[in-house]
Amino acid sequence: MSLDQKTIADITLLLAQRKKLQAVKVYLDHNPGVSLEAAKQAVEAIEAQPWSPQASALKANGQAMQAAQLVHKHTSLSMREAKRFVDGL
Repeated sequence: MSLDQKTIADITLLLAQRKKLQAVKVYLDHNPGVSLEAAKQAVEAIEAQPWSPQASALKANGQAMQAAQLVHKHTSLSMREAKRFVDGL
């Protein structure tokens, strides 16, 4: 099932806050009829985006702003939300 960019951003933000269960619930709310296992797999696919390890590496190297810009570029998160996401890495 496809999700709109806002829903993906909401799920990404929840994952950054280490709230995977809530992220799965958001996915299920937007995709009624999907199994819990399928929702979990979809959320894990969002979590494993190719830019995520790069953002983590940038943060670890003291480049949090660059990491936030990377997240902002690849998601529909605002810069403020992207910074919050990076802070949670």
